[in-house]
Amino acid sequence: MILYFADRKFSILGMASTGTLPKALKFYDDTESQEIEKGSSILTGYLSIEDNLTEINRLTQIGNYLLMQDEDKQIRFYTIIRKEKNRKNREVFIYAEDAGLDLLNEVVDQWSEPAKEQPISYYINRAIYDSGFEIGQNEVSTLQKKLPFSNEETATKRLLAIVEAFDQAEFSFRFEIKGMKVVRKYIDIFQKRGNETQIELRLNRDIDNIVTEETIENLATAFRVYGGKTEGDSEGITLQGYNYDDGRFYVEGMYLLDRQALSVWSRYLSETGTNVGHIVANFNYDTLDKDLLCAEAVKELRKRSEPEINYEVDIAFLPDDVRIGDTVNIVDDEDNLYLQARVLKLERSRSNKKATAVLGNYLIKSSGINQRLQDLADKIQTIKSGDTYFPWIRYADDENGKNISAMPLGKTYMAIKYGLNQPTPSDDSRDYDGLWVKIIGQDGQDGLEGPPGQNGLPTYTWIRYADDVNGNGISENPEGKKYIGIAHNKATLTPSTNPKEYIWSAMYDDEQLKALQNKVEGITYPFTSSKEPSNPKAGQQWWRQDINNPDSITGYFVWDGKKWNPQTIQQSILNIIELNAVKILGGEITGTVMTGSKIINTFDMMDQGARLVGLTKLDAAKLRMEYVVPETSQSGFLEINPQELLCRINDSDGNQLSAWALSNQGLRLAYGNKIGVLSYDSLIDHDWYYLTLASGLSWEYPNENWYQPKIKKIYIQGKSGIQTAGIIKRTTAGGGDGFWVSIGTWKPSEMLVFPSRDVTITGTIQDGTSAAISFQSNGNIRMRCPKNWTELRWDACVIVQD
Repeated sequence: MILYFADRKFSILGMASTGTLPKALKFYDDTESQEIEKGSSILTGYLSIEDNLTEINRLTQIGNYLLMQDEDKQIRFYTIIRKEKNRKNREVFIYAEDAGLDLLNEVVDQWSEPAKEQPISYYINRAIYDSGFEIGQNEVSTLQKKLPFSNEETATKRLLAIVEAFDQAEFSFRFEIKGMKVVRKYIDIFQKRGNETQIELRLNRDIDNIVTEETIENLATAFRVYGGKTEGDSEGITLQGYNYDDGRFYVEGMYLLDRQALSVWSRYLSETGTNVGHIVANFNYDTLDKDLLCAEAVKELRKRSEPEINYEVDIAFLPDDVRIGDTVNIVDDEDNLYLQARVLKLERSRSNKKATAVLGNYLIKSSGINQRLQDLADKIQTIKSGDTYFPWIRYADDENGKNISAMPLGKTYMAIKYGLNQPTPSDDSRDYDGLWVKIIGQDGQDGLEGPPGQNGLPTYTWIRYADDVNGNGISENPEGKKYIGIAHNKATLTPSTNPKEYIWSAMYDDEQLKALQNKVEGITYPFTSSKEPSNPKAGQQWWRQDINNPDSITGYFVWDGKKWNPQTIQQSILNIIELNAVKILGGEITGTVMTGSKIINTFDMMDQGARLVGLTKLDAAKLRMEYVVPETSQSGFLEINPQELLCRINDSDGNQLSAWALSNQGLRLAYGNKIGVLSYDSLIDHDWYYLTLASGLSWEYPNENWYQPKIKKIYIQGKSGIQTAGIIKRTTAGGGDGFWVSIGTWKPSEMLVFPSRDVTITGTIQDGTSAAISFQSNGNIRMRCPKNWTELRWDACVIVQD
């Protein structure tokens, strides 16, 4: 895993790796933790001070960002919240969260209940106001509720409270990243995260231990229900006067009662009493809406009216494709325990190649996964008179039917389906959905354990192969065999060698086999030789060898019945996994629409007297060349992407020596800590703007443009400046010191960048007395001259960029 560090302006500062990436810092003992209840993700890990303490301090400043790509090729984005520097252990610990300061530190006020019911977007947008986040996916957009929040809390906690109130929805953060810059930040809202998977975790294989705890210490069959308090009300609302009865739960006064739970847990089942015998507990929910108060009370009483069963599952091995929120199956055959559980917390260490999970939301299942095989066996007993159920047996690589095949060789999953009056099995994997079961164990042996029998003991399904429908040549090896035999509900694990114990079915279709034989007989095999083959068939191929070099093919021909015709091969039909080529003349390399092609080339070469070792990578729309100079330990890179062209050279410690970047914003040059920018504005010739003179002033030479009073924008050493020139004379006599030159209705933003302060240039006029021209921050230009002057000439420029 490669980890990129960026500053608060999303400029990439450097990188670290959990592997052995050259010139990258070592990132180790990392843990990425995702938790359903929090919504956010946490990333922690260590950097060794031995690498470069100065560089680590620069990269890991509090508030800096981390970017990484996960197993699903999604870019993850984190903010460094905390770091710890341990000088004795020579390491730096970093703690980062994907929500960041935008929501973790923001405190939101208490909210009063809105006048009418609102969708979840109304509450979410209030909580994330001015944070840069926006709502992405929303799977509960149709729900509406009236929710008050009486406490101040962080924006993250408020988000958790909001989604919980909307039927226990869930959320996560997502970031849209382009060119290593975060362009949009989303909060995705789910009815339920994760997928229903067929992943099976079995005790003594994937699970070390299962601890089961059952208790009724929190049991209740009725609630006293209390809601929120209005201003001046010390008691709060109750369900008094509210009507509700769904047959099981009903309201009576301020109580919510459960008829079904009472029938089981009444305190008077074995003794007499004057009351009903409910076990009553208190229930509080902060709302002024009685509909919502009752609904939440019913939901909680449904949980409390039954014994609590808790499980602790110690997982020894977690498959790589498990994701947060996924549902997995837990199997303990000895205790006849079959559970379905959600992954509520997932921790993954990429440097240590380890993943752990916390499971919850357990649901007891009536039987194991292999119950489906028993259902198929039972179906055979219910065949109607005149109907025939033909066994369809197919094999595949996984539980989704990938690479479905009629032959078991090399396959690890099998599906059995009985087709009504259809002897030819289907080759569409969708026809076997839910029926795929694993037949190859971890020891490489095939076998399938069935469901428990009536006496609680396990039963087994036997599978064997044979040469014919009578089971002759019975064998455990399918190679060369044409028939499969299946025996259900056997008491022993070891399959019998008696063919009569099995039901035999052909693994092929006669008509399809005959058609295949005809095709095989018509196949013309290609020849590879330096001379023309003798007695060729129509359609025969001949690959001509070089007579002096048999490993070289000089031509490809096809016999049309009379002569050999030269052929070509279209590049579009080639799908080459690995290509070792000396030279490629012309052609086209095409990638997918989403990701493009990826080409990686390593090099070791001399350039301008220096040895360069590195790699060139073309990935989608980005070309990047990275290299090191072994003799000096200097390094550098050149990158071309749709937005800009980048180049950087580092010294042996990874510090920048020089760099440049070319984009539509201009050319940015850096040498050490000196930076210069050459922009479009600095290259173009700006036009003069001719000033409108105030009353009592006129041009000295109105027919000469150079002498007209004028102003224009210029650039001096990369900084904005103003140039002005002209000759004016006074047309009225007298006047004191100083006057204004009016610029009329002209706006400075149309041409110039004025400073945030006045800039004044002083000088002398014809008689040697002082004069001045002042560029003011409001866009006016002011001239100050001695008393009784008649003419003023000037030609000046000034840098005005702050």
